[in-house]
Amino acid sequence: MAKLTTIAAATILLWIPGRLLADDAPRVETVRHQGITLTMTLTPGSISLDRDVVLTLALTHPAHLAVTFPSIADRLQGLLPAASFDRDLTPTNSATVSRERVIRLTPLIASEYRIAPMAVAYRDAVNGGDDSGYFATPPIVLPVNAVSDKPVDETLRGTIEPIPIRPSLKTLSGYAAILIGIVLLMALAIYLLGRIQRQIRVMRMSPRERALHELELLLGKKWVEHGRVKDFYVELTMIVRRYIERQHHVRAPEQTTYEFLQAITADPRFPSDVLGRLKEFLEAADLVKFAAAQPDAADVNNAVSTARDYVSSDAAGNEAPETSQTPGKEC
Repeated sequence: MAKLTTIAAATILLWIPGRLLADDAPRVETVRHQGITLTMTLTPGSISLDRDVVLTLALTHPAHLAVTFPSIADRLQGLLPAASFDRDLTPTNSATVSRERVIRLTPLIASEYRIAPMAVAYRDAVNGGDDSGYFATPPIVLPVNAVSDKPVDETLRGTIEPIPIRPSLKTLSGYAAILIGIVLLMALAIYLLGRIQRQIRVMRMSPRERALHELELLLGKKWVEHGRVKDFYVELTMIVRRYIERQHHVRAPEQTTYEFLQAITADPRFPSDVLGRLKEFLEAADLVKFAAAQPDAADVNNAVSTARDYVSSDAAGNEAPETSQTPGKEC
């Protein structure tokens, strides 16, 4: 039964290269040392990537010596061990031991196909003497067979032009969505940058410049023409109140008209004529905001003129003392 198994394994290992033995002779290397003979047979003796190579290690030595087959680990270049088996060919009652190890090697894509030297160790297993040591096998480099010996058909040479593949509708939709997203992000970034820059310019304005700027923005909204008279008066009075807070540090926006007028009555920065104009301006605005009064165009224009004139004249009056003091500081 054991012999039948060995024969079957050998048949499977030798089936692929065995078909081509007539076309490619095996490569045989023999090493002899101290009565030990090691024969290395490679079938076929050259490399073709479409077939495996069978390496047969035939070892013959005296019976009193224990000899080990050489290890092929890390000894192969361009070859990969696929399968192996051992078989004992020693005749009965023979003084010589004969054994074989058959290894199937699969060639890989490589620049060289090589079996490096392998060490064969032996020792005296019967007499226990000093008859022990090792010897090396020679290196083996296998040639590579050409894929085909036929000349190349020149008509087959040439450059194949690439065939453009039209992207699918799903792919185009994805690209369009990405492009639209990029455009929207750029537009948002430009908008935010412009808004920040405008806010910085406004913050750097003087109280007078800022109040007049806010007044022009309010007039540009055309709230009166659109029927939002109450909202117009609320914002108009807030422009004046914010100017007073920035210029004179009076918390006018948080105070009622009565509280504000009481707070500035004794303030020398608000003369009686200025106080009278502010009182008339704020009380007229309160009638629109809280009593639902309906001002005509002349009233609206008068309120706008009062706000503009107050801011301009008050700011000019506050800047004049600083200008007149400048020569004195330099002296």
